[in-house]
Amino acid sequence: MAITKIQSESLNLSDTYDFTGTVTGAGGVNTPAFLAQAPGSSGQGLSNGTWTKLVGWNNVYDTASAFDYTNDKFTVPSGQGGKYFVYGFIKYGASSTRRIQVAVYKNGSVNQTASSYTEYYSGVHLGVAISLAASDYIELYGRLDNGGGGAVLTDDTQERFGAYKIIE
Repeated sequence: MAITKIQSESLNLSDTYDFTGTVTGAGGVNTPAFLAQAPGSSGQGLSNGTWTKLVGWNNVYDTASAFDYTNDKFTVPSGQGGKYFVYGFIKYGASSTRRIQVAVYKNGSVNQTASSYTEYYSGVHLGVAISLAASDYIELYGRLDNGGGGAVLTDDTQERFGAYKIIE
């Protein structure tokens, strides 16, 4: 069926349509984007009641080479400001109940947090949309409360830190 003019009142959604030419103004890409995974093995210790930057991430992908694996932070490339979906998941690796928290820091300050009371090898997820300008940077921090510290970043198959630009 050839379409010469689309009118919503005459378009049958159960029909199959073949389009020729170029469709413009549709779609997009969610880049820049990165995904880092925990280093695994011994992980990283957290002290009780202290926000600690999570370090030692390993690259899964980084579309703009914008994640600095030496300093464990993502910096928005020039011309790529906008809204980003940022996410992180960390697990607690000790045998008693603690409150575990994860936070996204923007330019060195807490931006968003999530927390959970957790048992051995349970964790906490955080997913949030954040407005970022070129040269802004984000980092992931963790914290344990309720007596004693513990280890995180011991699971290189589940613990993650990532972000992608939202198509606007």
